[in-house]
Amino acid sequence: MKRILLGLALIASLCVGRKSHAQVNVTDSLALVALYNSTNGAGWGQNTNWLTGTVDTWVGVTVVTNRVTEINLSSNNLSGTIPIEMGNLTLLSTLILRDNLLTGSIPTEIGNLTALTDLQLPDNQLTGSLPIEIGNLTALTNFELQANQLSGTIPIEIGNLTNLTVLYLGTNQLTGTIPTEIGNLTNLTLLYLNDNQLSGVIPIEIGNLTLLTGLELHVNQLTGTIPTEIGNLTNLTVLYLNDNQLSGAIPIEIGNLTLLTDLQLQANLLNGTIPVEIGNLDSLTILNFNDNTIGGTIPIEFYGLTNLNQIFLANNNITEPISDSFGLLTNLTLLYINGNQLSGTIPIALADLVNLQQLGLSDNLLTGTVPIELANLTSLNRLYLDVNSGLTGEFPLELIVLNLTDLKIDGTGICEPLDVSFTDWTATMTTYLGSGISCFTPVVESDSLALVALYNSTNGPAWTDNTNWLTAPVSSWTGITTGEGRVQEIILPNNNLSGSLPAEIGDLDSLTTLSFNNNALGGTIPIEFYGLTNLNQIFFANNNITEPISDSFGLLTSLSSLFINGNQFSGTIPIALANLVGLRDLGLSDNLLTGTVPIELANLTSLNRLYLDVNSGLTGEFPLELIVLNLTDLKIDGTGICEPLDVSFTDWTAT
Repeated sequence: MKRILLGLALIASLCVGRKSHAQVNVTDSLALVALYNSTNGAGWGQNTNWLTGTVDTWVGVTVVTNRVTEINLSSNNLSGTIPIEMGNLTLLSTLILRDNLLTGSIPTEIGNLTALTDLQLPDNQLTGSLPIEIGNLTALTNFELQANQLSGTIPIEIGNLTNLTVLYLGTNQLTGTIPTEIGNLTNLTLLYLNDNQLSGVIPIEIGNLTLLTGLELHVNQLTGTIPTEIGNLTNLTVLYLNDNQLSGAIPIEIGNLTLLTDLQLQANLLNGTIPVEIGNLDSLTILNFNDNTIGGTIPIEFYGLTNLNQIFLANNNITEPISDSFGLLTNLTLLYINGNQLSGTIPIALADLVNLQQLGLSDNLLTGTVPIELANLTSLNRLYLDVNSGLTGEFPLELIVLNLTDLKIDGTGICEPLDVSFTDWTATMTTYLGSGISCFTPVVESDSLALVALYNSTNGPAWTDNTNWLTAPVSSWTGITTGEGRVQEIILPNNNLSGSLPAEIGDLDSLTTLSFNNNALGGTIPIEFYGLTNLNQIFFANNNITEPISDSFGLLTSLSSLFINGNQFSGTIPIALANLVGLRDLGLSDNLLTGTVPIELANLTSLNRLYLDVNSGLTGEFPLELIVLNLTDLKIDGTGICEPLDVSFTDWTAT
């Protein structure tokens, strides 16, 4: 009683001497004071002029002809309960208290607000049931109570609200059935009852709501079939019936919903096949039928839905090869058809989906190899091929251009390339599940036999490391790199090789790198060696090779590095080395070379390192013709070569 008297005194004082502000209805004023006190007004985010100025200046309040018509205090930190006095605001048309901390139940007195057209109380912590008095609010057009903790059933009186255009009751704890009276709300455009515990069937009366553009009934416990009357809702753009217990086939009437952009039926008990009428939904961008028991084949009409951006058909019973027609859906970013009984090979046509970001083909009956054309999918970041035991062959290295975060090939027969580029690529991924099968591409017989000859000729059993030699596939032999069935590199430095190189080494005509540094190889280099014209790098340093440097080195015109220092090469430096125009490094140090430095080496315009040191038999003046070379390193110490007195030589070596 004291609080009411104080409120009257306050309101009376606010009206004295303020002729520019008309006096607000006392009952309305007291209702606002009750709201302030009941919801901790002192702690609101904004409470400008409340209880201090005239009512029509209170923040969030609209007054028309002395009556409160609108209250909007959204996102304002209101806490506490809605007072029963709110029922006295009989001319209130708008009440918006969304996104606050309101608790308790909705008072039954709310039913007195028969002028309300807009009631918004979402995103609070309201409990209890919806009062049946809600049915009195027949002027309501917008009714939002989502994201609270409301329980109980949806009262049948909801059917009285025939002017409603928006009804949001989602994300509460409502139980019971959807009342058939919902069919009375023929002006509804949006109906959201999602994320509750509603049970029973979808009432056929829902087909009366022909103005609906959005219908969301997902995440409930609804049973029965999807009513054929759903086909009456021809204005629908969004239909969410997912995460229920709906059964039966998808009704063919779904094809009437030609404005649909988003259709979500996943996580139900739907069976039958995808109706051909689905092809009518040419506005569709998202289709989700995951986690049902839909079987049969995908109708050809489906592939006419060229606006589709996301397809989810995972975990059903679809039985057919993957159609090339998927390649027509070039707007796709997500395609998940995993967990079916799809058979045959992965169609090359999928490479046409240049916007695809995620591709899920896991857990099917796919066979064959992974097409290299998938490298065209430059937007792809997730690729799931796992649990397809019929997939075989080497994972194509062409795909390492893709910026994948996830790759799964476990449970397949796909082998993982031994190439380091593949290992480096998968190491950058968030998730990589490999098959555990390494690729051993058979090496051509002539290459294999050449390596066996090398092993036998250089005392392979005594090597420091001869892992897998003669006992496993060639590609796994230590020091050997293969590609496309050919030996490309032999790298065996510091490995205690002795003896001499066999003539069969000349059969390795795909060889690009040969490294035998720091071993005990002797004898001469066989003439067949000089037929290896793909060689790019030769490292024979610090062995015991005893012969003149052959003119035939000049045939190896792909060489960029030639190091034969630290042997017993004799004779002169052959002029033929000047043919190696791509040579960058030439190491002839610490041999038994004699004679002068040939001026023809000036032809080696790519040379940047030249080592002639520790060859006491080299004599004569260092040729000034060579100062055209952009050398970074030159060594002639330990030789009999004299240094020109010409200043150009001094300036050159200074650089």
